[in-house]
Amino acid sequence: MWQSLWQWLWQVRRILPALVLLGLANITHASVEVQNEYDCLIDPAQVLEIGSPVMGILEKVLVSRGDTVTAGQQLAQLESTIEEASLNITRVMADSDAAIKAREAKLDYARKQRDRAVELQGRGAISSQSFDELGADYTIALQELQLARFEQQRLLLERKRAEAVLAQRHIKSPISGVVQKVDRGPGEYVFQEASIMTVVQLDPLYIETFVPVSSYRDIAPGMEGEVMLSQPQEQSVTARVIVIDRVFDTSSDTIGVRLQLDNPGGVIPAGQRCKVRF
Repeated sequence: MWQSLWQWLWQVRRILPALVLLGLANITHASVEVQNEYDCLIDPAQVLEIGSPVMGILEKVLVSRGDTVTAGQQLAQLESTIEEASLNITRVMADSDAAIKAREAKLDYARKQRDRAVELQGRGAISSQSFDELGADYTIALQELQLARFEQQRLLLERKRAEAVLAQRHIKSPISGVVQKVDRGPGEYVFQEASIMTVVQLDPLYIETFVPVSSYRDIAPGMEGEVMLSQPQEQSVTARVIVIDRVFDTSSDTIGVRLQLDNPGGVIPAGQRCKVRF
């Protein structure tokens, strides 16, 4: 029995160093994993306070908090009775070609009179004064037609200007996203510095984190990181490094890193804390 016990102890003595080294290796590996894991925060790509380029009374608010909007979608409208009337006037004037047609008819008549005068002059049947007058009438009619065409172009530009003035009173979203809050309602006065509502862009999302300065050379734009989320469910997703700050934070000896996370449909909510591992 004693011989068997001594043999067992001898075998344990031989494999004990290997077991110790294996345990240390596992501890070291786990420690490295923990060291490469950093706290992070998920931010929207953009948070925009939507305002108005002109002053006026808010007539309509077409969206509510939580609504999904697309780029170019109308969000609100200012009272625009005067602007709409001005546009209608310029539109009627710009769309009318009556002045041009009248000048064309006058020019055609003056051309025929001039051609007839040339024939009469060849036979000596018209005075020089009458010939000169008919020639001047043709020149004047030609200039009047050109002026009518210039006026038509001016009216078309006036119509575009009136359309632009009216469009300024239709507040549209510059991005696709979600309405976070609505600050003003119909009947309230709006000016350039006033926020009508806030729209946030949730696709993509930005992952903001800080890593030790010692890791500066280990992280590069385009590098992937594993982001661990808690909402809408516990999961790990892959994000891509897009920004590495060029200025270190000397107080904490860290550097800021931003990753981009695609978020089709805005499924992943912003504003939550997370963990990131490189």
